Parts: sequence; structure tokens; C-alpha cells
Amino acid sequence: MREVAAIYQAPTRQQAIWRFRAWKAKWEPLAPKAVRCSEKDLDSRLEFFSLPPAHRKLMRTTNG
Repeated sequence: MREVAAIYQAPTRQQAIWRFRAWKAKWEPLAPKAVRCSEKDLDSRLEFFSLPPAHRKLMRTTNG
């Protein structure tokens, strides 16, 4: 879970994508369905990076 959390806590969208690719390379052989599910909507789940940094935590979590 820490690896997945690191994706969403990245300072930039590009860094989040890089972290996702590293996570994918590690986990795809072990859990291919989970990786496909995560990758399917990645663009929409990283949309919060288009917001100002002060608003990102609120928008990326349900614990507003």
C-alpha cells in the first residue's frame, strides 16, 4: 500500500506516472488483474494534479 500511496503523493503528475510505471513493473507478474484495473483509469485518477497543490490532498482523498 505504501507504494501505491507514493504514486498519489508525488509532487507532480509526471512523477506520479513514473512511480506508477515502477509499481506496475514490480506487481504485474504477481497481480496482473490488479495492475490492469489500476492502469485503466489512471489518467482520471491523476486529474487532481491539475489543481493547485494546496487543494490536491482534499481532492485525492475521501477524508476531506
